[in-house]
Amino acid sequence: ADIANVADLPISYSALDKKKYIDFERGDFYIIADLIYTNKIQQVLARKDKGIYAPEDIKGKRVGLLRGTTADFFLDAFLTEYNLKASDIEVVNMGVFEQVEALVKGDLDVIFSWQPHILNAQKLLGDNAIILPTKLTYTTAWLSVVMKEYAEEHPEVLEKYLRAIYKANQFIKENREEAITIHAEMSDVDREVFASLWNDIDYKLSLSEALLTTLEDEARWIIRNKLADQTEVPNFLDFIYFDALEKVNPEGITIIR
Repeated sequence: ADIANVADLPISYSALDKKKYIDFERGDFYIIADLIYTNKIQQVLARKDKGIYAPEDIKGKRVGLLRGTTADFFLDAFLTEYNLKASDIEVVNMGVFEQVEALVKGDLDVIFSWQPHILNAQKLLGDNAIILPTKLTYTTAWLSVVMKEYAEEHPEVLEKYLRAIYKANQFIKENREEAITIHAEMSDVDREVFASLWNDIDYKLSLSEALLTTLEDEARWIIRNKLADQTEVPNFLDFIYFDALEKVNPEGITIIR
């Protein structure tokens, strides 16, 4: 593929380690745009019958999450918020679909995940489910990424790609119900699930200062936990390609340069 769409944490990992996720040293990449803005997708869901009614109650519990994803970073921030330590819980590394099944069966007490998996589990658990509160405003990004060499050789392709995304975003704003139906059918997810989450996501092309802050925070977390050999936070401005978005949606660029 020439253009990839990926969450923010893998980008932070890859900026620190050129062999992350692959067995060879890759070239450098550019982020050409962030496709969404939301700070409500990451959530913590627990079972009440496990004695969990407040964040502090997860102490001593079995907690499911997928390591190396945004949920991993979110867990660390959540523990810090409530003065808990990693040793206070038993972390079970598990895929997001398996987490839902394990929580419903009672094999897990808590899951740190993202929508729509949280809502799916919540519906299956019914009144036994509880969303644990947090004051964190962790912003989830969905980034379009290309190799630097491709960006330099095909700038017109990137512009056309972003114009198509921009047009799709306009369709979403003007045709909410039809957009939900299309998304649900293409993703094979219950339409009711998408409808309940739709207002939590802002479909807007951007390159924001908030994105830089998130990437830097994640890089510090990776370094602090010795998950990469590099010990300095990268300058993420070196990984941003502005040209295409400047031509398509310049007001979406709020990065201070």
